[in-house]
Amino acid sequence: MPVKLLYVCNFSNIHARSLVAYFAARPTDWSVTVLSSDPAEPMDNVRLLELNAGRGLRRAVTRGRFARLAYRAMEYAPRILVWMRKLEFLVQVMRNRRHAPTILRDERFDVMHALRLQPEGIIADRIKRGRPDLPFFLTTWGQDLVLFAGRRGWLARLSRVALKRVDALFPDNERDERLAREHFALRSDCRSVVMPATGGIRPEELPDWPADPTIAGSPSLLSMRGYENAYIRLRVLIQAFARFLETHPDARLHIDVNAIRRNPERDALVRQWIRESGVGDRARLLHLDRDQVLAHMANCDLYVSATVSDGLPMSLVEALWYGQLAVVHRLESLERIAERTDGVRFYQRIRVEDIAEA
Repeated sequence: MPVKLLYVCNFSNIHARSLVAYFAARPTDWSVTVLSSDPAEPMDNVRLLELNAGRGLRRAVTRGRFARLAYRAMEYAPRILVWMRKLEFLVQVMRNRRHAPTILRDERFDVMHALRLQPEGIIADRIKRGRPDLPFFLTTWGQDLVLFAGRRGWLARLSRVALKRVDALFPDNERDERLAREHFALRSDCRSVVMPATGGIRPEELPDWPADPTIAGSPSLLSMRGYENAYIRLRVLIQAFARFLETHPDARLHIDVNAIRRNPERDALVRQWIRESGVGDRARLLHLDRDQVLAHMANCDLYVSATVSDGLPMSLVEALWYGQLAVVHRLESLERIAERTDGVRFYQRIRVEDIAEA
């Protein structure tokens, strides 16, 4: 009999889909059910169930008149987007804490694996309460523990409760393993294995790409986060690129915001920063699909990032696979990968001159 796996995740996420696809491709060994927090495309050999909660709130805070006000306010108080995201997570948890277990009815599963702590891990905890014998695995990544959980408030309390019930933890960096034990009451008998989010890269999904002369720049720089929020400092990165052009006038900065994350209000603000920096068309805001992202990784020289906090981004792991030199802020979560590779260069402070020099 195949092992019955239940994934609680955002199944529209490329890395979640990559992990699930590995098991779905082996239906004689694994039977896969996905409970998705967002609408997602179906996948062969995957039974897809959708929660569909929180979509209205996300659209309200990222589109239209309210979004324009929010993104303008963000220039002066970037944490505003984190507050809105926390509110979205709380709404999803409140709507689904009873709904999620009823969707599954009395079905039996051998393992439940939540990808991300908020809201998916907290929702999975509600399922675990009614099924105490069901092994509960949790993968954390990004800002789960350092930003969205934090030390106080409802989301922090719900995160701590969920982590107390986890049977196996897969954080994407050593810092989050430490935080889970020191500040979030992870059980002493809970096994933890540090690995890049959702298992790391699969070489067969990262093929060689031919040279593409349309991806210009000498050198060419790639930023994978074409937006700003409480932890991403894209505006400073653009200003640092303007300083870099003084000594490297043929350089080009390619800024990706992902083809499925189009947001006119946010994009307009980034384009305004590009104009104000005086770099002209030497910096471009792009909306790349997956293949275009990989083509840029294979053709660009530098991976550049300015984040106040971070996990271990899969984009960084993939960029190193393609031979890019990564220029990133020195953070505890990135120390180990820098030790294990020869492709990471740190700067100490998120300042224009420090980033440009790095």
